[in-house]
Amino acid sequence: MMWIVFLPKEKATFDIVFTVLLKNKERQKIYIDVEAQKEFHPGYDLTTRGIYYPARLLSAQADTEFTGEDYDNIKKVYSIWICMNTPNITKDEKKQVADAIVKYSIKPEVVYVDGNPEDVYIGRYDLFTSFFIHLRADETETSKNKLIGMLTVLLSIKKSTSEKKAILENDYGMKMSKEVEKEVDDMCNLSDLIEERAMEQAKIEAIVNMLKFGVSEDKILEEYPEELLAQAKLLREQQQTTIV
Repeated sequence: MMWIVFLPKEKATFDIVFTVLLKNKERQKIYIDVEAQKEFHPGYDLTTRGIYYPARLLSAQADTEFTGEDYDNIKKVYSIWICMNTPNITKDEKKQVADAIVKYSIKPEVVYVDGNPEDVYIGRYDLFTSFFIHLRADETETSKNKLIGMLTVLLSIKKSTSEKKAILENDYGMKMSKEVEKEVDDMCNLSDLIEERAMEQAKIEAIVNMLKFGVSEDKILEEYPEELLAQAKLLREQQQTTIV
């Protein structure tokens, strides 16, 4: 499911958003956003987008999950980013990137209290958490983390579907029932979709650059479809608004 959230002069597109009901003492609804990212360096710090998206999903709950000042009904948001082709280290800081899972969340800090900080009331602050799962770009090495290893196999564009099923069954103990096989097939299709979206995004960015250099829309339409031109114009408007 793809969600598009609108606010004045802004639009955010989410890859997959769904809600779940947890079986605890009471029914609890949460929002889960799953994002598949092919490029770790898309031209900005991806972490900032990983904070922005759950924030948008929180604000989008206005008039749906809560109304007026009834903020207690806000539902928690989890944002999960599956990052493929991540470099082993960063370009400038020389810190490890690949083969890691990073969690981002809000944590309160008691700056002052005349007493024990642990006794200070902090309220319901835990409203969103973002997870970044950095897969290995080099598929010849297997991660010691089972989740990273399994996702690397599932989203590989180098392995065939039959190879993926064999590895998942032999190395990760996933018995290939008809239901599991269907899920694996769906994930294999997702990896193809991610590849197609990356190519489409590259075309949109190329059109944005053409618009920046004053290339006419008629000239652009000789090379690209009208749908991509419309998306590029919207992206260009957002960039100009951000600059202003």
